[in-house]
Amino acid sequence: MGQSVTAPTRTVGASGHTMATRKIGRDAETGLFKPVKEAEKDKKGSVVETIKIPAKKPPAKKTK
Repeated sequence: MGQSVTAPTRTVGASGHTMATRKIGRDAETGLFKPVKEAEKDKKGSVVETIKIPAKKPPAKKTK
């Protein structure tokens, strides 16, 4: 099975900052990931989930 995922998009979260979201396909019976297009075609046996990806925190500053 080929793994295909959608490109992340930007949405505004509850605190006002932007969050990236992406869609993934999942088999409803086994829970295994599958391509989104395949999951959209198989509506009875698959789920398309939208996942929020939080923004990356800046790296910690080094102190001496």
